[in-house]
Amino acid sequence: PPPEIVRDDGPEGRWTVYYKADNRFGQPKAFVIFQLLTKEVSSSAKKAALANMYEFALTDKLAEYAYDAGLAGLTYDVRVIPRGVRLTFGGYNDKLQQFGDYISKK
Repeated sequence: PPPEIVRDDGPEGRWTVYYKADNRFGQPKAFVIFQLLTKEVSSSAKKAALANMYEFALTDKLAEYAYDAGLAGLTYDVRVIPRGVRLTFGGYNDKLQQFGDYISKK
């Protein structure tokens, strides 16, 4: 079955929260997606290019840390999208907040 919507603030709201229990494997995993919406990312060709360069530089800077985190079952992704920036975190619940804090401070 699809995930259950726990909270939905509508199209103009800030949050849509989904929940789906892992009935198959019983793993305490979570996935969190943040979208930072701003028109500045694509307001000019220069800003779009700078945003893409930032994405590549950040990914390169975090590569060593992300490798170790990946061995521990944690993942992240940073993407520049037309409406802003998307941060995605996934992995085991007990370390996900610490991992997300570290990545988001970079």
